[in-house]
Amino acid sequence: MTPREPAWISPAMARAARTRICVEHGLADRCRHPIRLHAALMLPPTLFVTAGRPVHAGELAACYARAILRHEPFDQGNEATAYLLAMSFLELQDLSLQAKPAECYLMFQSMMLQPAGRNAWSDWIALRLHAQAHPGQPAVAIRARDNQIISYSILATRNPDTIAQRDPQDAVSGDLAS
Repeated sequence: MTPREPAWISPAMARAARTRICVEHGLADRCRHPIRLHAALMLPPTLFVTAGRPVHAGELAACYARAILRHEPFDQGNEATAYLLAMSFLELQDLSLQAKPAECYLMFQSMMLQPAGRNAWSDWIALRLHAQAHPGQPAVAIRARDNQIISYSILATRNPDTIAQRDPQDAVSGDLAS
């Protein structure tokens, strides 16, 4: 079975997202390299077509972010734009990460902004989406190289019946609280 074609981010959608970031954060809304923006937006569809394997939506979302970070089409705020486009791509696929905004952004910062961690962010998205699809059950991801486990992640989500009960430690603080 051939995977269905995802809904892609159009240049108009990317510009609208960029305008939103600029308005909210007082940045200059100047795309210094429109060709670089177009090139960045073409990388995820190219990956989807040429991978020769099924490509997870988290991998494509991370590809959008990596492309914006690599091509730097804007004078300011390329990181914020990369994050917003990645999250927007997931929303276009009807895949909303049911995680606190602070958790999502901190995972993005800790993984995507380090060249060695860029694949780890797409793996975290896939693990998070898997855990959401199977609430109340822990999800486990294992990385192996040369038949040796090099890392593992365990993510446990709450049962849907307990989600309405807010944990006092769930409060968002700092710059991301709004």
